[in-house]
Amino acid sequence: MRPAGRGDPLMWLEALAVDDFGHLHDWELDGLGPGTNVVLGPNESGKTTLLHFISWLLFGFPHGNHQDVRRYRPASGSFGGRIRLGQADADGSPRRWILERHYGEEQPVLSDPDGVTAAPGTLSGLIGSAGLELFRSVFAITTDELAGFETLDTDEVREHIYAAGVVGGSRSARSAIDALRARRRELLGPRSGRIRELHRELERCEESLRAAVAEARELPRLRERVRELAAAVRAADERRSQLTVRRDHLVKLIDTWPLWVEAR
Repeated sequence: MRPAGRGDPLMWLEALAVDDFGHLHDWELDGLGPGTNVVLGPNESGKTTLLHFISWLLFGFPHGNHQDVRRYRPASGSFGGRIRLGQADADGSPRRWILERHYGEEQPVLSDPDGVTAAPGTLSGLIGSAGLELFRSVFAITTDELAGFETLDTDEVREHIYAAGVVGGSRSARSAIDALRARRRELLGPRSGRIRELHRELERCEESLRAAVAEARELPRLRERVRELAAAVRAADERRSQLTVRRDHLVKLIDTWPLWVEAR
């Protein structure tokens, strides 16, 4: 039923019970199970209606005056029903749940066959990361979409399904793929000058890199030279201080020399 990662429990549909939904009234379908189940019927027999019933019970009814709500709301005004879900736990043991939801109710009711309400978050655990859009894109492909597949090759169909599983819809992903292919042709085409321009830019970057590497190799020698010059400056400052002291002493001697001569 849902894409499962390694160790994730699988979930499948076992039975459907429609109270009122579109033209279906007190309608039941049993005997479903894991694997492929085929519901066969002529046009307008309710197959698409049943598909909407399943998706809405799993993910909730649309809000407001949605066109599909108007389409499937019966004359009674209230519609909904139940789905019996099967689950295989990680250890392979089976488990069953009854999911009941009706239009206008805030939350669905999920319980086991004995009527015990499931713990909060159980339904999210069953559905996994799938949302309504992902469900409709991957698991609920309509006849209109299938008709569109007839014009696609195998790879294009694969891309459609893969894109739906990744982004919840194929159109934007398909457009992105086409844009990337056009960009590839632009870059790698025989008349494209973009590659030559990029190659020249690469050469300029490599030249700048080589110059930077050469300068980096000089860095240890320059640091050593800076240390030598700093030591020389300190020695010169010390020598200057010594000479200043010597000069001041000589100035004093010169100033006192006449007095000394006169005193003799």
